[in-house]
Amino acid sequence: MAPIHILTGAVHGGKTSLAGDLVRKLESRNLLILGFLCRGEFEKGERSLYRLELLPGHRTLPMASRARQKAWLPFKRFHFNPKAFEEAEKWLKQGIQTKDSSSGASPQLIVIDEAGPMEMEGLGWDQLLKTLKKLPQIPQLWIVREGILKEIIARYGLVDAPIYRADSTNVLALQSELGL
Repeated sequence: MAPIHILTGAVHGGKTSLAGDLVRKLESRNLLILGFLCRGEFEKGERSLYRLELLPGHRTLPMASRARQKAWLPFKRFHFNPKAFEEAEKWLKQGIQTKDSSSGASPQLIVIDEAGPMEMEGLGWDQLLKTLKKLPQIPQLWIVREGILKEIIARYGLVDAPIYRADSTNVLALQSELGL
């Protein structure tokens, strides 16, 4: 099986920024990166909104909001957009099965941002992560908060997954470790 790699760090510790920098670097080399980044937006010094950025293409979808949204799932301090989960899963599954039309290439990396508290309760990306874990051919980078790292490792059986801390690694080191 292709290894799953974990990028971890504190909340607001630069995990998504580092993963985004890695994606840009790899895309600049014409590598096909599949998955999504979840970028936060701040209001009055607090995260108020998350946008899901689909890879490739960088199209964004509203993912979560502190403000109540009609038909969105409340979870802890945020409300989550079920359509974003559905669309991202569909996007990812299609991308795995379909080669890039312009280059004919298969994805060289899958990026998942993030495996977190929702997944620990069987929600969010839980079923998708269980499916992705079984993929034998594509390396993956999962972003996980350090506070629940042990629980995510146990839940998905990732005891052999290489782990990188966002505050002590860089794009070039990650690129090398991923073999890209």
